Amino acid sequence: MNLHSYQNAKYRLADIVRALPWRAETALRNRQLFERLAMDRFNVAVVGRYSRGKSTLLNAMIGGACLPMGVEPLTSVITSIAYGSEEKVVAHFRGTSLIEDIPLSRLPDYVTEHGNPGNRRRIEEAEILIPATILRSGFRFIDTPGLGSIVRANTETTRAFLDEIDLFVFVSSCDAPLDPEERDILLDVARVGKPLFPVLNKVDLVASEETFRKESTLKEALDRLGCTAVHDVIPLSAQNALIARASGDDAALERSGVPALEEALTLFLLRERRGSFLRGMCDRVAEVVRQDAPEIEGTLLDRIAVIRQEIGAEDREPETTGAADEKTNVPIPPCAACVAAEQAVFRDLTVLQSRLRAREKDRQDFLRGGGLCPVHARAFGQLAAPREICTAYAPLLQAEAARLRERAEHDAFGATHGKTVCPACAVAARAAGNCLDALARAMEQDRLAVPKAAGLCGVHFELLLARVQRPEIRRALLRRQADDLERRADDMNRFALKQDAARRDAMTQAEQRAARAGLDQWIGLADAWCATEHEAASSDVLTGRDDASR
Repeated sequence: MNLHSYQNAKYRLADIVRALPWRAETALRNRQLFERLAMDRFNVAVVGRYSRGKSTLLNAMIGGACLPMGVEPLTSVITSIAYGSEEKVVAHFRGTSLIEDIPLSRLPDYVTEHGNPGNRRRIEEAEILIPATILRSGFRFIDTPGLGSIVRANTETTRAFLDEIDLFVFVSSCDAPLDPEERDILLDVARVGKPLFPVLNKVDLVASEETFRKESTLKEALDRLGCTAVHDVIPLSAQNALIARASGDDAALERSGVPALEEALTLFLLRERRGSFLRGMCDRVAEVVRQDAPEIEGTLLDRIAVIRQEIGAEDREPETTGAADEKTNVPIPPCAACVAAEQAVFRDLTVLQSRLRAREKDRQDFLRGGGLCPVHARAFGQLAAPREICTAYAPLLQAEAARLRERAEHDAFGATHGKTVCPACAVAARAAGNCLDALARAMEQDRLAVPKAAGLCGVHFELLLARVQRPEIRRALLRRQADDLERRADDMNRFALKQDAARRDAMTQAEQRAARAGLDQWIGLADAWCATEHEAASSDVLTGRDDASR
């Protein structure tokens, strides 16, 4: 099982709950089921002594310098990092439900001793929301500088916090010996009893022999202190990884050791979650199906059985992360061809309004051409003043009335309009075609230009594909478009699940816009419509034309 199939299993379980008949007495219970599916995340607590590189490691994993590095943190403030489509920090205050959104640049003013001495702002948690790939996959990282005080407090609040943690990552470093403070942290982790991933940072500062010796020392300490280490010590250089991610150097990033940690975390958590969460949710959903839907029980239980079988089958297969690549950090833009067409149509309709007002010849040409297609007629209606709409369309209505009377006189019930080309459609087609020609030329010259095609709607994507000659670029385009559509679908599924869970507060901006953005990528922007383009693209799909037939 990978992260993609894990998420899809949750969406399929949500669909089964939606199939249950609605009843007032079960609405709350069903909403709680949706909430469990929607808010399920992998909670990873990163612990270690100050100056061992925790913040640098977290920054390297999320792909940017978000956490302040090299400054003394507040032991009483928890910093969590989760996915959000736009960067911001949500400050949660102690003893109140009030929150405050603050820019990421002001984070040090809330979570460091220098910016918030003695926690005078009374911050309980600083929740960082950013569009990082690993966070979109479902990870939530928690930086707990004061783990010892949390463990020893043993209050209802701290116990609830510790129950949420799926595993700990302990960060030590090669440039200093394991000191008493680090041993105390490991003892605290052992008391909690959660799985532990040991990390040895700053391997770039010492020789390989010294790294090996430090690994052995750390492993012995873990055994002696009773920690539940579920993986060998992972040596890495967080600083090198952060630099490599910033520069886009994939080889240097791989050598840093951080991708190995990310993959190990993903595989471990998938195994644990599949057993404890997905199977548990299958059981719970099956129980409510039997209670609420006896008339369709067999069909719904069969669907649950299929999910169970897939989970069981993947127990016997090698695990894969299925992690999305780094481009998922970048928002998907609207279709470039649609934008070009829409802008051209807007300019054309603005000029048309003026000409219809002032020039008799243009009014006669408009009448002979049958006006605009329904899509652009509506756009014209939103743009033009009522007077211009009336002077443009009154003659059209009069001409149509005369034609209908003539048909009535001659029993021409099957007669239809002669097909004309909407002038705005022609403008849209030219603008979109010019945009697609430019994209195709750029890609033929440089394959790295493929990302410029991100977000193309289905119609314009097929038209671009027909313009590209090189097979390797076509394949890259197809894969890129598939990635974008999967992201759109994922945002739509997340929105629906959180809406069913009544958790609009947890929606990202991308999820809130998912319905419109998904439709726009599927069918294109409304005013960019061109009937001939859509007919051509539909014909290609329906007749099964492929790259070879072109």
